[in-house]
Amino acid sequence: MISIKKSIGASVVTLVGIFSFTSLAFASTAPTVTSSATTAVGTSTATLHGNITVDGGASSTLEGFNYGTSTAYGSVASSSGTFGVGSFTQSLTGLTPGTTYHFNVFATNASGTGTSSDSTFTASTTVPNAPTAITAATSTASQATVTWTAGFNGGSVISYYTIISSPAAYSATTTATSTIATGLTNGTSYTFTVSATNANGIGATSTASNIVVPLNIPTVTAQAASSITTAGVTLNGTITSNGSASSTIRGFAYGTTASYGATTTQSGTFGTGAFSSSISSLACGTTYHFAPFSVNAGGTSTYPADSTFVTSACPVTVISFSSGGGGGTASVAQLSTLLAPSAATTAYLNSLSTTKAPAAPVVVTPAKTTTVTQTVVKPVVTPAAVTPNKVVAPVVKPAIAPAASTTPTIKVGSVKIASTTISTSTMSSSSKPAQVSKTASAINSVSGFSSFIGWLGSLFSGF
Repeated sequence: MISIKKSIGASVVTLVGIFSFTSLAFASTAPTVTSSATTAVGTSTATLHGNITVDGGASSTLEGFNYGTSTAYGSVASSSGTFGVGSFTQSLTGLTPGTTYHFNVFATNASGTGTSSDSTFTASTTVPNAPTAITAATSTASQATVTWTAGFNGGSVISYYTIISSPAAYSATTTATSTIATGLTNGTSYTFTVSATNANGIGATSTASNIVVPLNIPTVTAQAASSITTAGVTLNGTITSNGSASSTIRGFAYGTTASYGATTTQSGTFGTGAFSSSISSLACGTTYHFAPFSVNAGGTSTYPADSTFVTSACPVTVISFSSGGGGGTASVAQLSTLLAPSAATTAYLNSLSTTKAPAAPVVVTPAKTTTVTQTVVKPVVTPAAVTPNKVVAPVVKPAIAPAASTTPTIKVGSVKIASTTISTSTMSSSSKPAQVSKTASAINSVSGFSSFIGWLGSLFSGF
């Protein structure tokens, strides 16, 4: 028997006898694979599908997927075993919402590994994660600055952030990662939380921020005014609390109404305690309102209850006109000259019967002293109408006309204004010289008026 061996590829065929065939084997190749559509795509999961379409002449011992966020892949999901032609799957977890992933299919047999072309899928989006690192700080009154770090957006662009204070005082939205919370109550403790919203809805709320207390304003009280004069006063107040910072301004608001309108201030660095301010150029006999205040970095204190004081009564100058024994008149012009006020004051003449300047001459009766009063009123700080003081008119006894005779000119006696003697103008009398002399002597006696009447009777009986 002739034995012939012939090599055919990697196999050996042995011919025994007349072409006796005992074995024949052919070489294998790597498998051929394809991908199918990805299913069950969620925010963090997906199921990949592959197919071994040709086994390459040998069963595969490994099949699976390469995947990642680029064509470099980087992650593998596979199974080991003995696999022939057919489909297979792998479930992925831990994916990032809204992220696009690349993948391919592979299978390995004894001859090598076959791979498919690149395919992609995108994980679903979700609501955003909660922001982190919420921080609050304050440096001014009634507000705080709140900042935070954005969390994962859920695979969708953040539409806005919502910031809420506790206790409830501030609620707002912004697209930034910080905000200034306003409208807070000074001296109150606050915390803040933040949440994010995207196209899928509102995400989880953050943990609370640190506690923050907006700067507090000072508190003040008023004390009674002191050292009150016709034109001045000392106002008194106390800073009872500095709030969150020392005061840099303190003072008083004052005026003729509770709306005040004028202020006096002091600048510096002030702690708690009493303070005062002296005010001048006030109107005499006038009621004033006042309230203290103080200012720090947190703001201006609230006015306490309104307080008042009344300046001392206006001074009154009494001017006496004496006939010197005769009768006569003093004109309005003469009185105005005698009562002429200084440029810094306003004078009002009070006649014998009205509260206005005399409309007619003031009669100076024979042997009778007549008085006219002048009220001097200092100007008000904020000009306002001033009503003259009323003066009760003195009783003026009727003039007794002496018998007709000569008409001598008689000088009115002196007028004394604030210890200054001013000569008045002359006034006419219808008395005879002798009668005038007797009239003057009679009037010089406090009890001479009745004697004067009797003397007149005897005088006229002699004619």
